[in-house]
Amino acid sequence: MGSWNLERWRVYQSDTFIGNKGLVISVPRDYRNAWVFRFGGEYTNPSFLPALTLRAGFLRSISKQPRDTISPSLTDGNSWAVSVGAGYEVIPGLRADVGYQFAFFDTLHAEGANAFPGTYDTHVHLLSIGATYRLPDL
Repeated sequence: MGSWNLERWRVYQSDTFIGNKGLVISVPRDYRNAWVFRFGGEYTNPSFLPALTLRAGFLRSISKQPRDTISPSLTDGNSWAVSVGAGYEVIPGLRADVGYQFAFFDTLHAEGANAFPGTYDTHVHLLSIGATYRLPDL
């Protein structure tokens, strides 16, 4: 299974802060759109444990953001991610799921008058745990 999405970052042009005494500060962002490609699959009912479902996935985001407006508030850029997960039917109707994703972004070097200068080397670990109960058909 796969998907291809357009994330419309270009509508995010600036952050504007308005103080209670009339002070207005505008921080330019000037972000660009991103293309995101996702691929994944699952293996259900393996013969060694029929109540188990195994999952894996891959993501690529192409998001060339301007180096002169990058800041720690959003260091979005080109990224890769891999994920694995499993689900288990504990009893009929009750499923427990766990998933893990590791995302790593291309290293960014921010510079310019509106940037928070520095080198951004971002890595993200995401863990998901959930349970689902399905009521029997009436």
